[in-house]
Amino acid sequence: MTTAPDEDSSVEQALTGGALQRVGWYRFYFADERWEWSEEVEQIHGYQPGTVTPTTELVLSHKHPDDYPHIAATLDDIRRTRKPFSTRHRIITVQGDVRDVVVIGARFHDNMGEIVGTQGFYLDVTPSAKQRQESITEAVAEIADHRAAIEQAKGVLMYIYGIGPDAAFDILKWRSQDATSNCARSPSNWSPTSSHSSTTKALHCRARRSTSCYSPPTNESNAAVPKRAHLAPSD
Repeated sequence: MTTAPDEDSSVEQALTGGALQRVGWYRFYFADERWEWSEEVEQIHGYQPGTVTPTTELVLSHKHPDDYPHIAATLDDIRRTRKPFSTRHRIITVQGDVRDVVVIGARFHDNMGEIVGTQGFYLDVTPSAKQRQESITEAVAEIADHRAAIEQAKGVLMYIYGIGPDAAFDILKWRSQDATSNCARSPSNWSPTSSHSSTTKALHCRARRSTSCYSPPTNESNAAVPKRAHLAPSD
């Protein structure tokens, strides 16, 4: 196993909080296109340690097809400018799994002070199954919250104006488009649980303001909706 870049242990520790199995080092020599991978980088790509000799062709072959053009261009830029870089992209392992990686690179020099290559770290930042499940759960909860707000706003409009659910939703859609926002945000303006709509009078005012100048669709389900409501709020 080749010697890692200087101070790699401290850098890895700082970047990963001790999870060293998901980060490894590499070196790339400009003159002869020679690569060196640590055992951890080999494993990130799906290889058993010591079973692969990395080449530029092999490195690029593992890049996700959608990310390949960007990474190939980045490598060309590194050869030309020899500047430090960082990139986040996807790789495909030997087993066919897609992994998210962050690659960080800095110049390194020979004994004469000449820049001879780039070296740095691969960080495997692929979400775990638990993290993916938590993200899905959060997304579902957010959708449910928005759905509840929409249903609540529909109920307010149906109660005040005596209209059906389809007509109430059409009003919400119209109001959302008019305000250049989405329906998930708009219902909060009419939520009866908010401090500004805790009374019937406030609900009337908000609903009336929401439907001002509203001309509903002319389909059968909404045919009975008045073009403009004139209900006055009760004290």
